[in-house]
Amino acid sequence: MNKVITSFATGELFTDLLTIALPSFYKYSIIHNYDIFIPTNNQVIQICQNYGWDHNRPTSWLKVPIIKHLLESKYDLVQWIDSDVVINKFDVDINYEFQKNNCIQSFVVHHDFYEGSIPNCGIWGLKKEAIPFLNEIWNQSDFINHKWWEQGANIKLMKENPQYIKYSHVLPYEFNVHKNDVRFKEKNWEVNGVMLHATTWPDRISKMKEWASASRKI
Repeated sequence: MNKVITSFATGELFTDLLTIALPSFYKYSIIHNYDIFIPTNNQVIQICQNYGWDHNRPTSWLKVPIIKHLLESKYDLVQWIDSDVVINKFDVDINYEFQKNNCIQSFVVHHDFYEGSIPNCGIWGLKKEAIPFLNEIWNQSDFINHKWWEQGANIKLMKENPQYIKYSHVLPYEFNVHKNDVRFKEKNWEVNGVMLHATTWPDRISKMKEWASASRKI
């Protein structure tokens, strides 16, 4: 199976976050046989133009054409990882189970203190069979400026079509450790988590530097 890890960032903050994250992405990719694709802004614009899609949508949306482009090329499985994630443990492939089953997407469902149970697309795996689903997600234009962007569109479609839930692989919490999750204080997830997501930390740069320093020692 041809697998690739991808991410993208725009703006000074998120570019800095991705710079901190990338060494852990590369280390993980070597251990678990993934390619890496980190497109430039111009590449993303070109990908969107090839589909006739608007590259001026909020940045989170742009993961959809990037993933679609990779699935339509040589890859059977694309693993998206947000720019504010540090990989902390390297012994387990996040897609060990997903790549063997008949699901089309994988994610962690966060049990958020404030929002309830929310599938999180910040760490999101997809297979070739998900291409029509990605098109449907993009077409949910009423979610362009929703607070969860493409994630909100994904949740809407799963609510409307139970088949999308049936073919979704739910990952253990350790693959997207989020501090607003009710499980966060159950154990020392900053040590034991596989992928640490800084999205709700007040100083993401400092927190990610701390995590990255620890992960380099593993």
